[in-house]
Amino acid sequence: MLKARQLATWSAVLIVTGLALFPLFIRMREIYYANGTSGDAFIDIYNAASGFDWEVRGLSADEEYSANVAQRSLIIRFVCRIIESQEQIEPMYGKALGSSLMWVLPSLLYAKKHNNIQTEQFIQLHHGHPLEDTATTWPAIGCADFSVLGGLLAGVLVGSVLFALSRLADAIAPKLPFMSFLVIGAVVNFSVFVEEDASLIWTILRSIFILLPIAISYSALFPKKHDARTAPTHLVGAHSENPQAV
Repeated sequence: MLKARQLATWSAVLIVTGLALFPLFIRMREIYYANGTSGDAFIDIYNAASGFDWEVRGLSADEEYSANVAQRSLIIRFVCRIIESQEQIEPMYGKALGSSLMWVLPSLLYAKKHNNIQTEQFIQLHHGHPLEDTATTWPAIGCADFSVLGGLLAGVLVGSVLFALSRLADAIAPKLPFMSFLVIGAVVNFSVFVEEDASLIWTILRSIFILLPIAISYSALFPKKHDARTAPTHLVGAHSENPQAV
């Protein structure tokens, strides 16, 4: 009975999320991009919410949602459009990567970062593309900065970050197993979610290197006590009074 109730609850959650919340989110993003930016993120969000309409560009919410999901699988299309545009427009020379790094800065140091547009829209504006919700990848950011060579360098950068994090997880596992688990989770996140803004990696790296000194300090202040019952058998035997054990 309990399993049936849980199954019904989760089924209802999935139905509401898939049929209502996701289309609502996609529609809000479309209105937000269609209105352009005023330089103030809060005003832009308010304008999008106040001008909300279930039909934009002649498409219903379900049609818009279905079209957006269908385009997500074609993540290479954005890269191709960038390279084609650079036949007439020069690359961004590091500005796209810099835009993603900006979101790592604490709000206390750079409060105006929330008024800037996302990296994918920044790339679209530079290359003369219409503002729309598209699939952003590391190759897209690399190509936007340094054309095809930039796409290759982006792959090397991401691979190096993944390798460094995996080595870090191995190094801290003996003393900080839970922190090692979190680092492994970050590696899996980077590897699985290929269609993400580059700021995802930077923000997760920032969180890791904030938590790591805290975990090290906590481990030093509260060392784990070793019990003789859990000690290696050769150490226990060495202190045994049994001559055969010695």
